[in-house]
Amino acid sequence: MAEKSLDDRIKEAELARQEAETAKLRAEHEKLKEETALVHKQVNAKWYAGKKLAAMATGVLTVVALYGVFDGIFLAPARKQNQTVEQARERLANINARLLDARIDSLHRKQAIISATIDSLTARAKISAAFEALNSLEYANILKHYKMITANNYYDRRLNPDGGGVENDFEVRVVKGDTVIDNAVTQLTWQGGSEFEKMNWENAKAHVDALTYAGFDDWRVPTLQEAMSLMKAEKVEYDATEHDSLYIDAHFKDTPFIWTSEKYTASWAWFVNFNDGYCFSIDIDYNDVHVRAVR
Repeated sequence: MAEKSLDDRIKEAELARQEAETAKLRAEHEKLKEETALVHKQVNAKWYAGKKLAAMATGVLTVVALYGVFDGIFLAPARKQNQTVEQARERLANINARLLDARIDSLHRKQAIISATIDSLTARAKISAAFEALNSLEYANILKHYKMITANNYYDRRLNPDGGGVENDFEVRVVKGDTVIDNAVTQLTWQGGSEFEKMNWENAKAHVDALTYAGFDDWRVPTLQEAMSLMKAEKVEYDATEHDSLYIDAHFKDTPFIWTSEKYTASWAWFVNFNDGYCFSIDIDYNDVHVRAVR
């Protein structure tokens, strides 16, 4: 066999190279086709999934839209009507509550008026029974003291027989040779001892104004309220010079009647009667009443 020339060998090598590249290109083409087919398959799968999801979303949106239409046509008016009904009920409840409060306030006012009327009639009955032939000024004076007595629950056999009196707490002391009686409840100090003069009201005032006792010179005639604070609701039994029982503690047994600093009229003054358990008024010239000083 004749030996191939150089040109033939070059052509064969070039042909072999081309065939190898062609085979390589074909392999890459097949691989690309496979990858393309896979991509198409994935795309188709995603497309179907997206289509299904879109369909579901469309269904949901349709339901939502239909619910919105249904809500707008049927439910919203019903809710609005319910809200209107509830608001009307609340307004009605508020009106009823205000009417009830008004009725209660009216009843309380009527009750207060009735109670005040009863109290006024009770006071007038008690005052009229204890004090005869009163003019308007005298009645007003007594009514003022009646209210003081009842407000403090002082016992007065005629004006306040249900009063319990004051639970006093007395302590007897000797100060500079003189006896004094301290009351821890009322914070008052009373003149002690056993010797008390009887005198008329003017002399009683002058006597106390000039009094220096236990080292003090600020003694005074007690007010009606201060004197009534000594009144006990029951008589105390003990031996006394003139009385064997009084509506007062035994420390004060030597003064069964004491003047007060308050006038009833221009010529009469209040005094407290511990023998009979009440306060009363008497002519200021009456000279058979004791004076016991207080500070």
